[in-house]
Amino acid sequence: MEIIILAGGLGTRLRSEVNDVPKPMAPVGEKPFLAVILNHLSKFRITRIVISIGYLGHQISSYFGGSYKGIEIVYSTESEPLGTGGAIKKALAYLTEEQAVVVNGDTFIDLDFDKMFDKYLHDKPKMMMVLKSVDDCGRYGAVKMGTHNNVEEFERNRSGVGLINAGVYVVRTDIYDKNIPGVKFSFEEFVEMNLSELQVPAYISEGYFIDMGIPSDYKVAIEKFS
Repeated sequence: MEIIILAGGLGTRLRSEVNDVPKPMAPVGEKPFLAVILNHLSKFRITRIVISIGYLGHQISSYFGGSYKGIEIVYSTESEPLGTGGAIKKALAYLTEEQAVVVNGDTFIDLDFDKMFDKYLHDKPKMMMVLKSVDDCGRYGAVKMGTHNNVEEFERNRSGVGLINAGVYVVRTDIYDKNIPGVKFSFEEFVEMNLSELQVPAYISEGYFIDMGIPSDYKVAIEKFS
């Protein structure tokens, strides 16, 4: 299993707390948040990690180097912000397998990646999306599922209990082949525009989830992982 970690964002919402490191390197105790993610990933049968870096990306590559707990690390460097879609598209060139799991460098989810990946391999769709139930989906927008467990619609103005996109995907390397977007684009918007063609199955996670991209949740992450 190969992993793409999106770690190239500018992190503007977190600048009041951390302004001299890329967001995934924000400290939680004596380690960067990205180390928390890598520690969790190292529990599973992962052979290679591609870290997509951009803003202050040299801090990530110099800290982690070419491996982590025996897992090879390579870097896909954005010379300018490409958006989540463009970053994934560029990182796909570094894969050796036909698919990869994509995760965000500022989000932790207590997910059994082996079990999720096995589910993907059973059906081998163009992509799979991990969803998580939260008490209030207002910050993220809700995801509506269809009758066959596929993602049917993204509801941006929903609040209250609901399923959200957890920012974890399994994608095939040919996901863009029939509908090639520009260089800079949002992966989320790409998926939404091509839902009927992609037929995206959902995988529901019951594990702990936190997106530390805003100051209040960053403080929660510090308490959780320090």
